[in-house]
Amino acid sequence: MNQMPLTILIPTLNRPSILAKALRYYASTGFSGTIAIGDSSRPEGMRENQTLVREFGKDLQIDYHECPLLNDSSCLQHLIATTKTTYAVFSGDDDLLVPKGLQRCVDFLNGHPDYSAAHGVAVQFVYPALPEGEFRTGFYPQPVLEAETPGERLQALCQTYRVSLFSVHRIETWKQMYAHVTELTDRSFCEILPVCLSAVYGKIKQVDYLSLIRQHHEGRFALPDYYDWISRPSWPQNQAVFSRRLAEHLIRQEKIDEEKAQAMVKKAFGTHLSSQMTHQLQRDYGIGPLPTKAKIKYAVKQNRILERLLPLWRSWQNPNPFSLEALLSPRSAHYEDFQPAFRVLAESKPTAKTSNTKDN
Repeated sequence: MNQMPLTILIPTLNRPSILAKALRYYASTGFSGTIAIGDSSRPEGMRENQTLVREFGKDLQIDYHECPLLNDSSCLQHLIATTKTTYAVFSGDDDLLVPKGLQRCVDFLNGHPDYSAAHGVAVQFVYPALPEGEFRTGFYPQPVLEAETPGERLQALCQTYRVSLFSVHRIETWKQMYAHVTELTDRSFCEILPVCLSAVYGKIKQVDYLSLIRQHHEGRFALPDYYDWISRPSWPQNQAVFSRRLAEHLIRQEKIDEEKAQAMVKKAFGTHLSSQMTHQLQRDYGIGPLPTKAKIKYAVKQNRILERLLPLWRSWQNPNPFSLEALLSPRSAHYEDFQPAFRVLAESKPTAKTSNTKDN
């Protein structure tokens, strides 16, 4: 089998059992690319991870890096700098990428230099809150940006924000995306700046193939809500770095002056804050000019009986091709590629409470 010219970049912190699942999955699929692991775990966790690398290194090409003093963004920057393949893609240690879908993304980017990134469709795998509960799955949205100019793509991204880090990018694009993360001390900006730069550097395509299964469980890391975020003392300093660096890249890619670039950043980031905070207020408090669909969702959320009945009503009204029942059916277009992931994920619920990131 020819080696895929792609590296999966995995920062990890104190979760050997979860990392073991990922490596077992990739070994079972015959993944032919490289897996780069940046390990920021405590010494005992590092020893367990190194044992895993020796075990699975017989079947996988693994580049292991000890990163004891690095947070997740700095660790990812280190992995990017040491990657030797043409393409790379990020994965949390608790996420699974589908090799066939990744190959389709590589093939697409090979023939489309005006695209900075490509991804397939994605599924979110939700573990039950209670032991007797059932697994659930659903569609996980990612960005699709087809506008011709960097400014237009940036505005479209900020209007409907989606994370592009699970998309395949050329390694040179990754280097631009993560060039400035060590200047930031805020995790949210460490995500948003690379995602925005991904849009600045080219279009983003979605290929019709499963490429990602994201896990949703108690041990996962979640960004703070937007009110808490903008209330942090470090917010103004980080926002200034974000705006300055994003404008610099716009100047180069859009070929405009600094004044126009700053205006583009102000408009795009203002749109992002407005849309996200409006959505949060609607979702959590029912505040704002709610569209009919949002009004129904909020009303249902206030009634436990309706909340339990809603999934049944949805499945009857409009069968979900990304429900667990659909994905496990041989009729599903994603059946063959979902099976190896489901076998690994359904073994047991993740128990690690430690986030896979360090504070900046």
